[in-house]
Amino acid sequence: MEPTIPPPEPSNTNESAPAPSKTNEPTPDSDTSLLVPEPDASLLAPVSENIRQDAAPWCFRIRDLGKCFGTHWAVRNLSITLRHGEVYGLLGPNGAGKTTTLRMIAGLIEPDEGSLQLSGVDRDAAPLEARKKIGFVTGSTGLYQRLTPIELLHFFAKLHEIPKHDAQRRIDELVEALALHSFAKQQAATLSTGQKQRVNLARALLHQPTLLILDEPTAGLDIISADFILQTIQKARKDGRSVILSTHILTETELLCDRIGVLFGGKLAQEGSLAQLFQSTQTHSLAQAFLKIIQQADPLAAPHASAQLNHATENAS
Repeated sequence: MEPTIPPPEPSNTNESAPAPSKTNEPTPDSDTSLLVPEPDASLLAPVSENIRQDAAPWCFRIRDLGKCFGTHWAVRNLSITLRHGEVYGLLGPNGAGKTTTLRMIAGLIEPDEGSLQLSGVDRDAAPLEARKKIGFVTGSTGLYQRLTPIELLHFFAKLHEIPKHDAQRRIDELVEALALHSFAKQQAATLSTGQKQRVNLARALLHQPTLLILDEPTAGLDIISADFILQTIQKARKDGRSVILSTHILTETELLCDRIGVLFGGKLAQEGSLAQLFQSTQTHSLAQAFLKIIQQADPLAAPHASAQLNHATENAS
């Protein structure tokens, strides 16, 4: 059964962003990222038609974003626009700048140049207002080990200053939607990787974000748990949320994404729908299109990118 995720609520301009964790709070764990098996080819479907790219209003926009570490530009001159209800796939070989980009968007690291706007809010002018519109999940996000999922969700509800009656309602809805019932009162230390990731999704959705950022969300999950996460992403899109998905599993990208951007060397090498990428590269699979785009950007990098894809396929099978 497809999970039901509550639609976004209007943002409260008086609501503050979460406060930093205290030093005496439990330390989150760290999961090792592993690739999951590819979904059955029969599950693949055309990208969503619930939005019209030429008609839906934009939700999120970055312009000329850049981040420099020392003398190395990890990301440079990056511009992306997302519309409401759009799932955007961010692909690239290791070291392309994907994680740096996602962390800048999420507000975890500050860009050295460029601008970011989310639902009309400029992050430079109102950083806290922008951050509370974002939910962020990675494949290795930890949980506080001594807390149960219910305790953890109440903890984050307080950080987001969600009123008690609203918090309880949202938590009940997320427990139902993400099927947390059977382990909702177990300590996080006892949960499986798939169960932890469902709790992390609940945490990211708790404050009703406009933009959901997912960095390798199915890493380390079995095929059943991974499919549950993918269904949740599809439902979030139907509810009008914008989603940025970064993954090395290209079948997930084909299944979910309305548009795809390929990063290489910290820059956007190419962007478009799956059909547009196929047409521009004269290929018939995303793996072939991806490799051709990388080869066009740097012929010497193509063999390394191919090896990464082969490694991903071997680990996913």
